[in-house]
Amino acid sequence: MFRFASCGWIGVEIFFVICGFVICMSCRGRTPRQFFVSRVIRLYPAYWFAVLFTTAALIAVPGVWERLRLREVLLNLTTLQSGSGVPDVDGVYWTLWSEPRFHLLFMVAVALGYTDRIRWKWLVTAGAMTYPLYLVHYAAGTALIARLRDTMDARLLIAVLVTGFLLLSYLIHRFVERPLSRLLKRGLDTSFARLRNADHRP
Repeated sequence: MFRFASCGWIGVEIFFVICGFVICMSCRGRTPRQFFVSRVIRLYPAYWFAVLFTTAALIAVPGVWERLRLREVLLNLTTLQSGSGVPDVDGVYWTLWSEPRFHLLFMVAVALGYTDRIRWKWLVTAGAMTYPLYLVHYAAGTALIARLRDTMDARLLIAVLVTGFLLLSYLIHRFVERPLSRLLKRGLDTSFARLRNADHRP
């Protein structure tokens, strides 16, 4: 199993490649403000769920990973924990400190009109599944492996966990991301409209 599982790091590289294409799709035909709103409603709903899910999993399965204090968990909900010297709830969240800079570059590309020609619609579906999976699989998965590895065959355990986390990723996308994204988009659009109206007042 180790020879197979040791290649898992490649998944992170594939995730970043897919995300790059998906972000290009997110840019198409949008203004910088619209791109900003699309990134917030795409990233935060699943991320908030993942932070709370992983925290609950580590409480339920103690002794594998260090549990953070409430203040640290709350700061994790902002994605700014790495810049504040606070540990991540899940080690895979280290990427979220780099993403704002990546998104800033794309906002410049949007403003300059470089993204209007991109056409890769099928990657949106791939991105919808990879992001929730990326957020929830690591700390909770390794904690479950540590708890269950002596109770079943290793191959069966991996198959069950992969299937379970894929199903969980779909459920997060369907029942967390979509509803919360609509609410966040409505709130952000309203806030930007108020700011624009305030700027136009004499």
